[in-house]
Amino acid sequence: MAHKPHVVVLQEVRAGGIEDLRLRFRAAGMRHFACSHDATRERVLGRYVVVASRYPFARGEAVGQGEAAAAIAHEATVAVEVRAPGGRFDLVGVYVPPLARLDGVKVPTQMAIHERMRAALERPHILCGDFNSPKAESLDGVVTLFTRATRAAEYAGEHALMDGLRQFGMSDAYRARNGYRVDERSWYWKNRGRTGGYRLDHIFVSRHFRVARCWYDHSVRERGLSDHSIMCGNVLWRGEARGMGHEA
Repeated sequence: MAHKPHVVVLQEVRAGGIEDLRLRFRAAGMRHFACSHDATRERVLGRYVVVASRYPFARGEAVGQGEAAAAIAHEATVAVEVRAPGGRFDLVGVYVPPLARLDGVKVPTQMAIHERMRAALERPHILCGDFNSPKAESLDGVVTLFTRATRAAEYAGEHALMDGLRQFGMSDAYRARNGYRVDERSWYWKNRGRTGGYRLDHIFVSRHFRVARCWYDHSVRERGLSDHSIMCGNVLWRGEARGMGHEA
C-alpha cells in the first residue's frame, strides 16, 4: 500500500486469507472488495483472484460464457465494473494457470479471457494479472512464447493473450510506456546457483486510456514475501490530466 493505489488486484490468494485481506483493505480505505471465491463453488485451482478498490464497483461480465464456461477455471478470473470519477470501466483480474497442470484448464481459460476482451472494442477495459507468459521479448517487439507452434492448442492459447489482444485495441501498458529496450522481469527462478527470470505479470489497457507510468516494484519479492514483483501503473483517461493508481 506504499504506492497509495486506487485499485489493487491480487492473484493466487488462498481461501483462508480472503477475509483477512478484506479487513486489511477496508482499514486502508479500500472498502470495495471482490474475490473469485465468491462467484464460484469450483475448487479447480484452490487459489483465487482478489480486487480491492477505493472506488465503488459492481460485478461485471464474467469470463467464460455458454459452452466455454464449463471448461475454464473460474477461480482464475474476477470481473468488475469500476465507477471511477472519470467514468466507468471494466476491470478484469486474471491468473493464467501454468501449462504443467494436467487438468487441461489452461487453454480454455486463456481463450475465454481473450473472447471476454472483445468487449474492449466498445467500452473501456483494463486487464491485469499473472499471465505466465511470455518467454522473451525482442527489441523490435517480437514476443517469444513458451509453447512451440507444433503444439497447436497450447500455442493458440498463449498467443491469444500475448499477441491477440491487439485486435481489440488493447495495449501492453508497460511496453506502451517504456518501450522494448528496457529489459525487465517480474518472477525469478533459482537452480543450483543459477538464476533467471521472466516478465509474467502484465497490465493491458483499451484504447480509452493512456499510460502515464508503469513499473515493477521488486521490494516485496526481494524481501521474500512473494515470488512475484508488484506491478504498478498510473493509468489515465484519454485527455485526463491526472489518473488512477493501480497495482497488480
